[in-house]
Amino acid sequence: GHWGLICAFGVFTAVALVGVLNMEAGLILSELVPETDITSKYLMAEGDYFSFFPVTVATKSLDYPHFQHDLLAFHARIAAMPEAVQPLPPFWLQLMLGFANETGRLGYDGLLSPEDFYPTFEAWRTTDPLGFTQSQGNFGFDSAGLIVYAELPVFVHGVQNPA
Repeated sequence: GHWGLICAFGVFTAVALVGVLNMEAGLILSELVPETDITSKYLMAEGDYFSFFPVTVATKSLDYPHFQHDLLAFHARIAAMPEAVQPLPPFWLQLMLGFANETGRLGYDGLLSPEDFYPTFEAWRTTDPLGFTQSQGNFGFDSAGLIVYAELPVFVHGVQNPA
């Protein structure tokens, strides 16, 4: 009687639990809702007005003194992305090169010599803390004081899936 019903309920619950735990994501709500439904209109508006995300782009394990030109080109490519919110936050390397120009350390090509890169970086960081903070750069350093990674904040819009 009752024990059979309790056992059947237990087996049903266990099977349902296993099914839920092994379920994979499939269709998303926007694929299920008819386009004429109010929910569909809400989802379209959400994508238009609320698809704004902060993103951090990080560079690591890079020989920063020798790759200044490449870093500037990388930043320009990010700025050219249609999803990037303009203007981008100031790029730390551009601000540091501006500091180097003001202090007469800049080379003829508009970049720092590799030998001057870290002394200029340290001088910029210690004598121009406002400019350094304005760059919004986040840096990691090794025990020798060399940059291990540098982060660049970017805001993007029009992205439906930030992952």
